[in-house]
Amino acid sequence: MKSNEYPKYAFCYSGFCPISIEGLHQKNESRCQYYRDIYKGLTVPDRIYKAIKSNEPAFLASDYGCMSDYRVIANKTFQAA
Repeated sequence: MKSNEYPKYAFCYSGFCPISIEGLHQKNESRCQYYRDIYKGLTVPDRIYKAIKSNEPAFLASDYGCMSDYRVIANKTFQAA
């Protein structure tokens, strides 16, 4: 899925897209709203959820910039469960 195929593309301020694995995340930069919504337990479109969850292991393990901001979101949810 390309980043420009999802509804919030025109309003997205994230430097990295976990949907298409495009871009580079800088420390303390805006994170993907869909990614945050998933970990808040909010509903996101199924196609976007599947794209992010299938890409997540690759971008968290790789170097798409400073992925610690994304790891913090994932780890906080994991610890709370």
